Amino acid sequence: MRKFLFLFSLLSFILLTCMGCESMMKTSLSTESPPPPPPKSSGYLTEGATVKIETGQRTNRITVLEQLAQANKDLKTEKEKVASLENELSEQREIQQMLEYRIEDNEQQLQMLEILKQENEQLKKQLVHAQAPYEDKIKELTLELAKSRLEETKAKQELVGLKIELLVEKKKNDQ
Repeated sequence: MRKFLFLFSLLSFILLTCMGCESMMKTSLSTESPPPPPPKSSGYLTEGATVKIETGQRTNRITVLEQLAQANKDLKTEKEKVASLENELSEQREIQQMLEYRIEDNEQQLQMLEILKQENEQLKKQLVHAQAPYEDKIKELTLELAKSRLEETKAKQELVGLKIELLVEKKKNDQ
């Protein structure tokens, strides 16, 4: 950018100086008759302007027109770069908006999950409190069942014992 600014200021200076020289020559020549055109020769001006501008490289000196053409070419490439960067920036902004939307959506889902988690914790506590009396009742019934089975087993044992006694008495009576 500095290079372009320098080139532009230099070019405007050269053009203004040349324009000023021509206007001065015209005013001084207007009183006189126009001079005959100079004959074409092999002088130092036959190849173009002698004004050379240093571009920073000592071996590469170019004319103002070449430098202007190069500056226009550089400007065109820079404009293309700017356009591509603007396109990329707009794409990045779209991606950013999409990601922000996803983040908001995820935050809402997270809030809903937190609410569900709290509700589940409350239901779990209620279930534990509601389950406690039933567990106590199950323990009582299991204990009663065990007692009744024990009594049943005792009754069966007594029945078997009585049958054995009966058989033993029958055998004694038969003998």
